[in-house]
Amino acid sequence: MTFRKFLALLFIPALLISGFAQAQPHDASVASHQPHYYDIADWDIQPEDITYADHIAPLLQRSCLQCHRPGGGGPMSFMSYEEVRPWAPVIMYRTAIRDRMGAMPPWYIEKDIGITEGFESDYSLSDLDLAMIQA
Repeated sequence: MTFRKFLALLFIPALLISGFAQAQPHDASVASHQPHYYDIADWDIQPEDITYADHIAPLLQRSCLQCHRPGGGGPMSFMSYEEVRPWAPVIMYRTAIRDRMGAMPPWYIEKDIGITEGFESDYSLSDLDLAMIQA
């Protein structure tokens, strides 16, 4: 038997086996994922009761200003209402995609696996936080 025939006999079964062992296809396109949108009324809060000073600014201070400040890693500053307002639609969307690349804040830890009592310096947003941002 020649060396080429030997290699062919060796690799043909390997190719057949690899066809059976392939992983399930996964559609990772943006179109296959839906943002997490919440209604503030689910928390018995009226949308008109949400204010920047009382509700949004504390969320930004806790979860965004580590990066979104002058000299920080974020491309824009969120230090004042005037700086935040033009970015409101983007903030609403980027926080709603929460579990994918590009989500803000970038916190990709699954809280229901492993450590469940909380993390030190957890700057992720809760469902209520998202509802306030989206109100």
